[in-house]
Amino acid sequence: MAHKFMNMHLIFLCTLLVFFVSTRIEKVTCEWFDFTEVSGEIKGSWSALSCSADGSKMVAAIDYGSLYTSSNSGETWVVVDNTGVSDGRRWSALTSSANGRFIFAAMGDMGYIYSSSDYGISFLAHEDLGSQMWSAVACSIDCSHVVATFVGGNITFSSDYGVTWAYYQPTLYSPWTSVASNSDGTRYFAGTFGGELMISYDAGNSWSAMVAAGSREWCSVSSSYDGLKLIAGTCSEYLYMSIDGGVTWTNNGVRGHWRSLSTSADGSVVVAAADYN
Repeated sequence: MAHKFMNMHLIFLCTLLVFFVSTRIEKVTCEWFDFTEVSGEIKGSWSALSCSADGSKMVAAIDYGSLYTSSNSGETWVVVDNTGVSDGRRWSALTSSANGRFIFAAMGDMGYIYSSSDYGISFLAHEDLGSQMWSAVACSIDCSHVVATFVGGNITFSSDYGVTWAYYQPTLYSPWTSVASNSDGTRYFAGTFGGELMISYDAGNSWSAMVAAGSREWCSVSSSYDGLKLIAGTCSEYLYMSIDGGVTWTNNGVRGHWRSLSTSADGSVVVAAADYN
């Protein structure tokens, strides 16, 4: 059944555009943007959202609720009628391929990672990964490469659309908060709470700390398609940005709780949502 969303209030406390220009950072004045309301019948606290490259295919999650998909840029929505997906789960993260066909959904309250290869019509639970407090999930543009993190545990990754999975076990306790991928899934970029940013150059098999960014409470990360332009947000300090793959970093000088980040394909534009301190 399709649901018409008429009143969905997505509240952005502030949306900030940040542009990478040569080796400096220029900041556009923070301002409000107008959004079309796309919900009403379906009530709940929306916890995650992902869309295809052209924005026509979307998937959204209600915290302690269901997953919903749209194939017409949010005009109408369909609840995912799938055991384990539509029965009041706590969803923490969503990611999808550029064409919207492949979707990965993560649960944040001792649950599974679910995946769909048919635009969200049906979902498969990856029970082999166990029930975890999943904090983030990301994939390459075709979702052939997938990476996921859970609090205090391993980084989990796949190079075959989630059919098989491997693990990276950190030497120390790592409260992973966020993860991002470049276009082909060869470079992954992850944040930890109270630790360092981590990067992998071999599709997740090995990781190294990005010591130049320092040890901080990292809340969000994002990457350009080539993996060279990186941005990371702290939970109470600044945005940190790199244009050389993480060798050097510069902060934006604006304190905030940087909740979410998204980067354009070439990394020239970043959209950041934050609570300001």
